[in-house]
Amino acid sequence: GHVTLGSLRVRQDRLIFEALGGVAESGSGAPDDPVELALARIRQLSAHEVGHTLGLAHNFAASTYGRASVMDYPAPLVTIGDGGALDFAAAYDVGVGAWDVHAVRYAYSQFPAGTDEEQALEHLVREAERGGLRFVTDADARPAGAAHPWGNLWDNGSDPVAELARLVEVRRLAMSRFGVANLGTDRPVALLHETFVPLYFLHRFQILAAAKVLGGLDYRYAVQGDSDVAARRLDPAWQRRALAGLLDLVEPAELEIDEAILELLLPRPFGYGPNRELVASEAAPAFDAVGAAATLADMVLEQVLQPERLVRVVDHHRRDETQPSLGEVLGEVTRRVFEDSRAAGRRQQEIERVVQSVTLDRMLSLARSTAVPVQVQCRLEAELHNLDRLLSGAEPPLEPAYAAHLRGRIARFLDRSEVGADSVAAAAEPPPGQPIGLAPWLHSIESGCSQAEGRR
Repeated sequence: GHVTLGSLRVRQDRLIFEALGGVAESGSGAPDDPVELALARIRQLSAHEVGHTLGLAHNFAASTYGRASVMDYPAPLVTIGDGGALDFAAAYDVGVGAWDVHAVRYAYSQFPAGTDEEQALEHLVREAERGGLRFVTDADARPAGAAHPWGNLWDNGSDPVAELARLVEVRRLAMSRFGVANLGTDRPVALLHETFVPLYFLHRFQILAAAKVLGGLDYRYAVQGDSDVAARRLDPAWQRRALAGLLDLVEPAELEIDEAILELLLPRPFGYGPNRELVASEAAPAFDAVGAAATLADMVLEQVLQPERLVRVVDHHRRDETQPSLGEVLGEVTRRVFEDSRAAGRRQQEIERVVQSVTLDRMLSLARSTAVPVQVQCRLEAELHNLDRLLSGAEPPLEPAYAAHLRGRIARFLDRSEVGADSVAAAAEPPPGQPIGLAPWLHSIESGCSQAEGRR
């Protein structure tokens, strides 16, 4: 199973690097050769699987203090170099990291005769602590409501909020240059769709990482007798930067796709049917640019309005009033999405509307969910009242007809007169990202491998 998935990750990485840097160097062996870069990922994957055979678990915090473990899931590190060129020289690391060395020492060290082994192992643990070797594994990184800001998959950097901003700049630069040079000679131009998808969603996993800062919690797998056993709330200013950075991503200008790209995203030619690597389209056979914007915006809003996260926000503010309150978070969402229009002209106004629609979808869904506790529901309902007042003002911030449409959906929820009658078409699910390219018959393989890794 892992061999099959490994080959698919080669495809995924190759698409990412072709989207970022083009195909001119493909097969050349140069630092920006998409083939060589994808193989570098496979070399790291091979070391990762050897680590599992030695009994090592995933360490999804290792990317926050250097690239300290092959037992993390690495994201390619692409930077902007001198002159604005993308630099791929450090896309993937070589060799094992400091965490791997520590874990193997702990598991396999043979101490001299007469050594107090328990004391020697304790010394290794304290040595790792002094060296800042943090460990966060699957149960604290994978769940949708995970709280640990340093337990993330497919990420880079010691600060997930700063790394998101950096990666957005890489994405902007690559999108400004995207075109036929990102596709091999004599291949159907329509196949640029597959190449464009990982570029448009390049920051998808860093979004998840940055969102964990909001309502996040810093903690260790402490045992009785340790000097530091406390779970700590995160810096309030850092949480507010995370919220602002996430909401920046749903601005119409960030979701827009240039006309030069859209002209190249052709309908599928004969012999090339649809597949799960493509963005779903309500405008088929044309590429649905507004639908793609809705999908990406929903990806962000899903994280900002994640239920367990909002419960933590309420509790953290209850215990420390300097922490962001849920009212503040929801008010900022309303202000940025509905009140402060940043759409530049009619083209971006359509994108702004779908962002507003998916935001309202998320708020209504949470407010009516029986799984969401009352301390969150009541604040969501209060914010829906605030939004209704905003949209009903003498000068509503939206086009009157659209404002009336949104108010109608809010009213149907608030007066409980038509339960379920206000449903609208949800934003399409994004194409798969870890890895993309899986055929349906491989789903069971992927599931089996994930379960096997989870048992390790």
